[in-house]
Amino acid sequence: MKCGTAASIWTYRYLSGVAEQLCGRLTLTVVSEEENFGPDGMRHLMDRYTDDVLGTCCLNGEPSSPHTVRFGEKAPLWLKFFVKTRGGHGAFVHTSDNAGLVALDIISELRQIPEMPFQEPAALAAVLDQSSEAIDRAYGDGASRVIRQPSFNLGTIRAGVKVNMIAAECEFEADFRIPNGITSGDVLQRVDAIMERFPQAQYEVLNRNEPNWCEPDHEMIRHVQENAALLGREPPARVISPGATDARLWRLRGVPAVVYGPTPNGMGSADEYVEIDELMHVVKCHVLSAFDYLRR
Repeated sequence: MKCGTAASIWTYRYLSGVAEQLCGRLTLTVVSEEENFGPDGMRHLMDRYTDDVLGTCCLNGEPSSPHTVRFGEKAPLWLKFFVKTRGGHGAFVHTSDNAGLVALDIISELRQIPEMPFQEPAALAAVLDQSSEAIDRAYGDGASRVIRQPSFNLGTIRAGVKVNMIAAECEFEADFRIPNGITSGDVLQRVDAIMERFPQAQYEVLNRNEPNWCEPDHEMIRHVQENAALLGREPPARVISPGATDARLWRLRGVPAVVYGPTPNGMGSADEYVEIDELMHVVKCHVLSAFDYLRR
């Protein structure tokens, strides 16, 4: 993300030098809490300084891939589950349910939610059909399928206190990613139906968002594609992001938001990095695209 932020900062600096040629206003936002969806980052600016930061378009440098330009994203829905039973000694398993095993039964049913039927918006489907090869090249084989369907990930699980005891408590956290065509409410309805069959358990919502997308033929997307080609690369394919970014906050308020950034090699692992030539390419493409948008 340092590289995406650098692209925004340098774009702002370069265009500040030619402000007299611009027909609009360029606003730089650099905030914290994008990763944990907290209230004190972009949400704070949106709520308190709406007119200053909203604008008519957002160009974001979130690490992604020069092979793609993002015009939408899936939404995370994070849930925490609690299972409680009487517990007891491991030699007397007939005396109590095991909270860990109950949790496994719940997890088994939650894993079926990604198979729920839904209708992808036709206009969105048409664009993603054309971009499936680029999606897999940018994010790995299978990404073009995962981006267009619900997903489930078991993030954490904790149960029991000792090997020879019946676990009386279990907690686990689940991460659903919701594609366009489904709402968080649709998923929660499925979760509620599952939980009705497990009176030993309850859950709470840790984080709730909605999937979003903007016009895939928006002017800013065309500028990014044209300028990427001008800089010697293939025009990036139009895609949906598998993960969530602050760009959603613009789209959910009706403002188009476009994400174009460098490849995050080894993202989330030790020694993650970005190639220097990709960083410089993104900086140049952001400068040219923002200039083209603002000079009209």
